[in-house]
Amino acid sequence: MTAAATPSWLPPTAWALAGVLSTLGRTWRIERSEATRRLDAELLAGRRCIYALWHARLFPLVYTHRGRGVAVLISRHRDGEWFARATKALGYRPVRG
Repeated sequence: MTAAATPSWLPPTAWALAGVLSTLGRTWRIERSEATRRLDAELLAGRRCIYALWHARLFPLVYTHRGRGVAVLISRHRDGEWFARATKALGYRPVRG
């Protein structure tokens, strides 16, 4: 989506979505398995991985991995634009494809 084609409501909506995700995430009790803790340690040490997940699990993963510079593959469809902007506001690197 080009800057000229960006609707005026999109930037504030994306920031609001990022704020809602952050606020919701603070209310969740998140339990990490030993395998998840090991994977997190490896990621923090610079190793790479690919997460595959169901859309129903998207918001918790977006919350728990924010601010790490993780690349996120997001559709080029116009509906993906708001999510690309929201994830960028949470510290992700959106990759459109």
